[in-house]
Amino acid sequence: MDRQGADFLAVCRQVKEMLGSNAVPIVLPIGAEEDFKGVVDLIKNRAIVWHEDTQGMTFDVVPIPDDMKAEVLEYRQKPCGKMWQNMMSLYWRNSLKIQILSQKKKSMKL
Repeated sequence: MDRQGADFLAVCRQVKEMLGSNAVPIVLPIGAEEDFKGVVDLIKNRAIVWHEDTQGMTFDVVPIPDDMKAEVLEYRQKPCGKMWQNMMSLYWRNSLKIQILSQKKKSMKL
């Protein structure tokens, strides 16, 4: 987020569109620009806030801010949903391959 005035989630959408990727954010920023305080770790479901007096060299793990809880829940579900879809797609493709191979094996025995 090195562009002044950039919106984190808008940049994520741009990356998806421009690269045609399946990327999902794993953190959400707490604040922006001069109000940036830290991030919410979507994997560990916790907030990390850096200390200004140490220029971010130290930090605290804190509860997720109340005003971000709904957004965090929404974004935590997105990677899981996408991952589940990908896993099921792989499962069915492999299941179909196994069925085809099994049928070929049976027909070779006859």
